[in-house]
Amino acid sequence: MRRGQRGPEKMSRLYELGLRKEILRENFAGILADFMDYFKRNNIDYKTDHQNPLVILFEETRSSYQSILDSDQMERMDELTGQAKMLNSLLKQI
Repeated sequence: MRRGQRGPEKMSRLYELGLRKEILRENFAGILADFMDYFKRNNIDYKTDHQNPLVILFEETRSSYQSILDSDQMERMDELTGQAKMLNSLLKQI
């Protein structure tokens, strides 16, 4: 491979990574909003009810949301995409 070809490949990878981060942040923001709606409808105080399994899951979701920008690994984006799919599926069932 010629050295000149690495630049476009790296730019393409960075673009893809940035795009995936943006999509994941939007997806996780929607998931967090769904949690908040659920808590409101069911009179759950997520600030004090730390024993509630859904509050624990909400806090883990918040942590994942915040970690999106910290990671530069596509493998981590794959993990977060899987988490988002699982969370969306769960929230549709409750």
